[in-house]
Amino acid sequence: MAQPNKVASSDEFNQRILEKLAKSRWQRFEGASIKTRIVLRSPDAKRLYAREFNWLQMNEKWMDRIACEQFPPSVCELVDNAIRLKITRCLDVTEQAIACFLKESARHQINYLVAYPDEPIATSACVACATGADYLALLQKIDALMHMVDTLAILKKITNKQRAVCKGHIRWQATQIAHAIRAWKMELAQIKTAEDHTQWPRDLRGPDARGCERDAARTRAFLHFLATLQGAPS
Repeated sequence: MAQPNKVASSDEFNQRILEKLAKSRWQRFEGASIKTRIVLRSPDAKRLYAREFNWLQMNEKWMDRIACEQFPPSVCELVDNAIRLKITRCLDVTEQAIACFLKESARHQINYLVAYPDEPIATSACVACATGADYLALLQKIDALMHMVDTLAILKKITNKQRAVCKGHIRWQATQIAHAIRAWKMELAQIKTAEDHTQWPRDLRGPDARGCERDAARTRAFLHFLATLQGAPS
C-alpha cells in the first residue's frame, strides 16, 4: 500500500529555508575571506575563537554595509574607531599582562609551559575584514597569556584567585568587542524614527554615551591589579 505524502508544516518549511539561507550566506562569506593558519592551545582562547570570531566578522560586515548606505562617513568612522579602540585596548592590556607574568616566570626561574590535556586547535581561520584580522591577532596573544597564567597557577607561583582575576578580565574585554558589534548591528536593524537615526549607536552618540568610559575604568582597575601582583613578595 502506497504511503501518503507527508505534508510539511509551515514551521518545518520555514526552518529549512532559514538553514539554506544561513548556509548560502556562510559560503559567500567564506569564499570572500583569506585563510590564515592558527594554532590555539588554551581552552579560553579556543572558546573565544569558536564563539566570537566568525560572528564578529559577519556582524561587522553587515553593519558596515548598511551603515554606509544610511549614515554620513563621519558616523561610520566613529563606529570603526570605537571598534578599533576596543581591540587596541584589549591588545595593550594583554601585552602588559604578558610582560607582568613573564617577569613572574623569570623571578621563579620557570622557562617552560605546562601541557594541556586536550589537543590544540590547528586550523585555517577565514579572515574576511580588517577587524577580523585584528581580532585574530588578539586571540593569539590571549592564547599565549592564558597558557602562561595557567602554568604559574599549576606550579603554585600565583594563587587561583589571581589566575581567575586575570583570565576573567581578559575574557570579558575580548567578549565585549564582539558584543558591542552585535548590539550596534541589532540597534541599526531596529531604526524606525528620525530620532533613532540621529542617535545610532546610542552608547557612542546618544544621551548615555558612556560605554568607552566604563570599559576604561574597569581596565584601569585591572592594571592596578597587575601592578600589585608585580609588587608582591616571593
